[in-house]
Amino acid sequence: GCDGFAWWANPTAGNGSFRINNARTGAVLRTVSGDFGCEYTLNFRVQGTATGTTPEVAVGALDLYPNPSADGHFELDLNLPVRQQAELRVLDALGRTAYARSLGLVQATRQPLDLHRLTPGLYTLEVAPANGPRLHQQLMIGQ
Repeated sequence: GCDGFAWWANPTAGNGSFRINNARTGAVLRTVSGDFGCEYTLNFRVQGTATGTTPEVAVGALDLYPNPSADGHFELDLNLPVRQQAELRVLDALGRTAYARSLGLVQATRQPLDLHRLTPGLYTLEVAPANGPRLHQQLMIGQ
C-alpha cells in the first residue's frame, strides 16, 4: 500500500523523512517520518501583520541512517545549498566532542560514517558549513 517514502525509495538507502523549519531561526517545527501513507497534510495559521519580506535563506538537509545503529556504522546524507567547506562533530550527552572530522569542500554527499568505537548511547551529530547554520541530528548507537 501507500507507505510514504518507503514505497519508492531504494530499500538499501533508507526511507528518509522531511522537516519543516522556521525560516528565521532555523528551529525544526515539525519532522515527518518517511512512513506517512499516501499523503501528508499540515494545516497552520500565520498570526501577526506582515511588515515586509526578506529573501528566503537556503538551509541544508542532513540525514543519517540507519538510526539507531546497532554497531555504530551509519550512512551520512548531506545536501547544502552551495558547495562549501563543512566540519562534522559528534557530541556526547554532556556536549563534549566524541568524534570530529572535516568533510572538506562539499555540497551534496552521501558517505559512510564509522562510529563503532564510541560507547553505545545517544549522541548529537553536528555539521557546521562555512556559509550557513549548523545542522543537527540525534543518533543512537546500540539498541
